[in-house]
Amino acid sequence: MRIVKHRNFPEADTIVSSFVERNDPEINKTLFELMPDYRIDAFLSRMSQYSEATAYSTGKIVRSVDPNTSKILANEVASFMPVRRQLACDAIRFTGMGRDFVDNLCKIAETDDETNVRIAALNALADVLVKEAIVTLQDAMQDKSFVIREAAAASAQKWMTRYREATTK
Repeated sequence: MRIVKHRNFPEADTIVSSFVERNDPEINKTLFELMPDYRIDAFLSRMSQYSEATAYSTGKIVRSVDPNTSKILANEVASFMPVRRQLACDAIRFTGMGRDFVDNLCKIAETDDETNVRIAALNALADVLVKEAIVTLQDAMQDKSFVIREAAAASAQKWMTRYREATTK
């Protein structure tokens, strides 16, 4: 199992995902113990090196395998360091944990002092199909910063596309 990693084997995430989809606590515990690449700390440090597709697939594995994911992301999203808050917003997006952190993401998108952190929160909100997310995105489209307005408009467009897809199924 240890050699099944993206850098050693291109289909690693597919193989590991097939194990994770079984929702077997013993399998997840074994993956956590044997494969440190699927721990939240490793994900946070390597996430920027991944393509978007790889970040989403790896993030979903991390969410299922690492029991510390939620706690660590809660600490990171509240960090005093902007780069850590930004990485946390990205990790929340890629792990699919936006609903768990929607209040944090909305607050960051509305009030953070750092533009890049706000943009990361807006991007994460695009994946969260709840009323609070779209309201925050719409509010951000009226922001005084052109960059924030543009990011909010792009995220709102993604949100609407995902909402239509989810409601037409």
